[in-house]
Amino acid sequence: SDMLLTACMTGSMLSFFNAYACQGNRSKQRCWYLAFYTFIGLGILTKGPVAIVLPGLAIVAFLLFAGRLVEVLREALPVRGMVTIAALTVPWFLAVSTIHGSDYIDTFFGYHNFERFTSVVNKHSAPWYFYFLIVLGGFAPFSFELPGAIGQLQVWRLGAWRQQSRPYQLGLFAFWWFISIFGFFTVSVTKLPSYILPLLPAAAIMVALLWSDRISSSNRTSELTQTKPSIGMWIQTVCNILFFVALAIGSLMLTSFLGADSSAPDLPEAIQAAHLPLLGGVIWGTTAILAVGLVFTNRLKWLCLANTGGMLACVIVVVSVAFPLMDGQRQLPLRQLSWLAAEEIQSNEPMLMIGFMKPSVTFYMRQNVQYLSGRSQFERALNPENAANPIPSALLLGETDVFDDFGLGPNTYETIAEAGAYRLARLR
Repeated sequence: SDMLLTACMTGSMLSFFNAYACQGNRSKQRCWYLAFYTFIGLGILTKGPVAIVLPGLAIVAFLLFAGRLVEVLREALPVRGMVTIAALTVPWFLAVSTIHGSDYIDTFFGYHNFERFTSVVNKHSAPWYFYFLIVLGGFAPFSFELPGAIGQLQVWRLGAWRQQSRPYQLGLFAFWWFISIFGFFTVSVTKLPSYILPLLPAAAIMVALLWSDRISSSNRTSELTQTKPSIGMWIQTVCNILFFVALAIGSLMLTSFLGADSSAPDLPEAIQAAHLPLLGGVIWGTTAILAVGLVFTNRLKWLCLANTGGMLACVIVVVSVAFPLMDGQRQLPLRQLSWLAAEEIQSNEPMLMIGFMKPSVTFYMRQNVQYLSGRSQFERALNPENAANPIPSALLLGETDVFDDFGLGPNTYETIAEAGAYRLARLR
């Protein structure tokens, strides 16, 4: 859902800027504003009011800075926009609330939106600087160029920016897009790495503008190749090269970093058998050598090619192979057992997941699943208070080692199937 939310928010932000930039073409502008409101509605369906709060913060901050808030509010037809958003979202929330009552509203809006912002949920707390590290790693290797990209915008030049025509304010728009989301989730009490995915497109826009400026200015001025790079550019280059070296070493030692994982015990061996550590080491080692070559030939402006080439090679050669391996170890067994459980489950027979929580099982089965973390919860589920009739049997899904922890000996249940680290059984 985080990736779908990111897609909807990116679509809404880019649609808004297209509408903002084509000021002279009213019909085209209205189409882009309609697209903006449509993406907002889809984002709300995906993950709630955060899909309108975050774009709203960024857009209002941008328009206030640009001095065009009142002007854009008049042309954006906000009343029509709210009607469009309501038409997309209200029917669904009414329908699901009718079926599930207040539980859905309390969970979706209260727990997954308000409580995650105001309190720690599921022990996902982190220090205030958490997202500095996440952006550094999540946007790597391009994150080393982000400070230079932000600095090049010279946001402090308020008068100059307000004199710019709308299409040339893309960099400023991307800056407020980035800063608003970064600031919002830094203030939020619950912190998860995936929360800031929607700001990465804004970071990409700012870095692309930096590259464009460097390359085009170099083409206009032949003497630029003899100009000494700035201190900031040298620092960025050194950090980039050190990062490539660290990635090369880390790739070669990948299997030792993975450690033991009860849900995917054979994953390190599978990754080693596919030669992924060696391939990753070769790719990033070669990238580091290429970057050093750019330094010695005084072509630092082309460091973007080393970043892009290394990342593309890693995604194509390593990541595209690693993901199916991870899925086969961690998620495929759950899919298989969930589909089998949906066929095996009998009427009035509860489905109990013992010792761990995997919400994807509910999605695969299309049925209710009870998550029981401990033995006491398990015993209460089997012997509910004030039950008119005892439960004749129950389906159990858990890691094979957990069954003993729940007091289930091999003669107390019937094993239906095993896959990966998981077992599906029937307890009568």
